[in-house]
Amino acid sequence: MALSYMYKATRGGKKDLIRDARPGDRLYVINEHSDRGKTYSVWVVTDGKTWPSGVREVECPTTGATWGITQLLSHEREIYGQKPAGMPNRATPHLADYDQDIALAAQEVTDRFVDEAAVNLAQHYKRLARR
Repeated sequence: MALSYMYKATRGGKKDLIRDARPGDRLYVINEHSDRGKTYSVWVVTDGKTWPSGVREVECPTTGATWGITQLLSHEREIYGQKPAGMPNRATPHLADYDQDIALAAQEVTDRFVDEAAVNLAQHYKRLARR
């Protein structure tokens, strides 16, 4: 089943996320920063399961952090199944002091890096799930 647009930290949202998430799916979390405004981070569903609950793990391709999918939902309160539009990635350095062209170039490079890392990680876990 395809991912929904948004999962909220409710019992129903938690059940839906557990049911819909498959290895290799990408999840997006919106983060609020006092100095940078809103950014998003990418998480990829792995083929691993947490102990003792047995729910899927998610991994962040930029930091390598792994969490249980329900733990991430509880912590962030909302998880999105689609990439947020018009929002920088959290991995982008804060470049407010630099020229706008430099900041846009850095944003493009970071987005490309994060997207490639997320795609590679997603393909890896999809291959493992097929075995």
